[in-house]
Amino acid sequence: MSAQGFHLGRWLEQEHGHRGSEFRRRMEAYNQLVLDASLRMTLISKGDRPKFASRHLTEVLSASVIDLPADGAEVWDVGSGAGIPGIPLAAARPEVRVVLVEPRHRRAAFLERAILALGIRNASVQATSIEGLREGRARILYSRALAWTAPMLEAAERCGNPDAVIARFGEPTAEPQVQNLPLYGGAPRVLQVWPRTKWASLLANGTTNE
Repeated sequence: MSAQGFHLGRWLEQEHGHRGSEFRRRMEAYNQLVLDASLRMTLISKGDRPKFASRHLTEVLSASVIDLPADGAEVWDVGSGAGIPGIPLAAARPEVRVVLVEPRHRRAAFLERAILALGIRNASVQATSIEGLREGRARILYSRALAWTAPMLEAAERCGNPDAVIARFGEPTAEPQVQNLPLYGGAPRVLQVWPRTKWASLLANGTTNE
């Protein structure tokens, strides 16, 4: 979606009006927090700032992303960075527990400040890499722009439920048993949902680009 002429408030009202004015306020405030922080630190690239809302926020607020977790599920945003999809997901789904996993301490500190400022109570921050975590009950592990390595997958297997899935943003894959769920606006990118039995195949699938 083009950033030119895009108005986040109107888009939120059109696509997520049923979530109420507080959700819209939080997403508009979150967008501004990311843009302001990016002037002081490398939170998002300079080229991505004008299209953070029109491209990145709209993608992670797609129904495929928001509706995937069951009520009560624990989900992890691995390599959370600026907090997507974890912060929008937590704001949209208060009955889901979201863990933002971010090893870079300045970014982890930003995430802590953001969830506090936005009043989001169902999200927490782990200032470490996924390899540094020793336990968890993750049902869904979201990742954007990450190449999954063997140590990361070992940690996911250790910290995930037996039926855990990895939900990864990227181009459609023909890998058997992997779902390609649509994202907002019919973009070529999809949400790939990888069942545990296929995680080893991620090692040969490279990285994704935001």
